[in-house]
Amino acid sequence: MPMLRRTYGKMVYELRPSADWDKGKAVEWLIENWIKKEADRPVFPVYIGDDVTDEDAFRVMAGLGGFGIIVSDNATRTSTGGSYSLRSPFQ
Repeated sequence: MPMLRRTYGKMVYELRPSADWDKGKAVEWLIENWIKKEADRPVFPVYIGDDVTDEDAFRVMAGLGGFGIIVSDNATRTSTGGSYSLRSPFQ
């Protein structure tokens, strides 16, 4: 069994562990195990991404009390888990 698996994005390949792990689980882990334990104030997480490889993170943001922003000129409500969108990084 390979230790890494390749996932495809817009203009990128990502190498991820073969374990059941994605950007959504990474964000959940970071917030629950690091940020919330270290923060002395409430945390409002925001995730900004521009690729299909960010969709796992967008889907978990509401459950963490935050939201995701997709940066894409062709995103629609049905094509992304992001709560909001920007057409470009300059917006």
